Amino acid sequence: FSKVDWLSLNIESNVTPYKIRASLWKFESNTWTLIPMTYYSTDIAEAWQYVGTDGEIRLNINGDPNDYIEITAVNFTLTVQP
Repeated sequence: FSKVDWLSLNIESNVTPYKIRASLWKFESNTWTLIPMTYYSTDIAEAWQYVGTDGEIRLNINGDPNDYIEITAVNFTLTVQP
């Protein structure tokens, strides 16, 4: 693909989405960016920043260490141009 138009992150778990702290790797600045998870599926603004040239997406998930969080699925949906 030549361009990423849209990216959506879906995290399924046993807790409400706001208890999950998900970060995506921003390839141009080499930094993690916190993604507010307000719903189980969240659209990512400026999606192209989070997809590497080979299609790689890096995700870091954290939660409250005093709480039990079970992640049952993580999915990415992309819309790209050839």
